[in-house]
Amino acid sequence: MRSTLLLPALYLGLAAIARASEPHSQEQLEFFERKVRPLLAEHCHSCHSAETKPAGGLRVDDRNGLIAGGNTGPAIVPGQVEKGNLLRRISHADAKRRMPPEGEALTPEQVAVLAKWIRDGVAWPGSNIPSTLGKARPEYE
Repeated sequence: MRSTLLLPALYLGLAAIARASEPHSQEQLEFFERKVRPLLAEHCHSCHSAETKPAGGLRVDDRNGLIAGGNTGPAIVPGQVEKGNLLRRISHADAKRRMPPEGEALTPEQVAVLAKWIRDGVAWPGSNIPSTLGKARPEYE
């Protein structure tokens, strides 16, 4: 019986990975850099990044960290606004789990920016890794 339950879960997981790896348009990447990254940096980064001990196991400074989520599940599911925890938390649906925990809540406009970003597939710029990384250098052989 367990194997019959695992197959649909595996399929859904693979579908999410496929969506996550789809290329994003330049416009989507610019939207992320202009609107989304500043919100995450200002409101979330101090508690949920590689530079801190990520609260609740969640990292917001990495796309995969947001998709994997923290202790309570994925923060975001690309293309599915209602599935992740991020918008529920910042909308203060549960006073005990609201984010940010102190200070001003995000404005409706800021929440709408994050919802659009998620709905559009969670664009995130790739890393530029030098092609020489990991290759032997003749001067050290």
